[in-house]
Amino acid sequence: PTDVAKVCSDLELLAQETFHVLLLNAKNYLINRQMATLGIADASLVHAREIFRIAVIEGATAAIVLVHNHPSGDPAPSAEDIRITKQIIEAGRILGIPVQDHVIIGRNSESGRNFVSLRESGVCDFAGNYLTRRRPLTNGLCRARETQHVHTENQRGIGAGGLPAGQGPENAHDHVG
Repeated sequence: PTDVAKVCSDLELLAQETFHVLLLNAKNYLINRQMATLGIADASLVHAREIFRIAVIEGATAAIVLVHNHPSGDPAPSAEDIRITKQIIEAGRILGIPVQDHVIIGRNSESGRNFVSLRESGVCDFAGNYLTRRRPLTNGLCRARETQHVHTENQRGIGAGGLPAGQGPENAHDHVG
């Protein structure tokens, strides 16, 4: 989540709430970042259909990361943030497009960070997708040959579908980061 917050740091000072989707390929490389909605000062209406329409059009059907800002500066998730995240996670399960995390960008928080990761905080169940068996994104957004990508490190030597690391389709830990 720290690396996601760095890539989306431009959202920190926006006066309007804006909701973005980070689109990942099968190796968790960042394909693109797309704005899903632009809201008002304290709300952004978003629906799962907009999120996954973007993912399918861009060809990023491996996984997505949700990101939005809180213009108030407080990145703490609202009840609505949690509700919509749960809906999007469920839609992703149905479509076979895992949601890795939802990161809320602000300017300050109790932790001293300018963001909150719903995955790290445990307020949403990201279970049911193999990426939840890995550590949260750390040192994950990298530049390789001028291309931004996201990678995760394997925590228990478990790859996709419970296979040993390196035998799953993602092999996300195999690239230089």
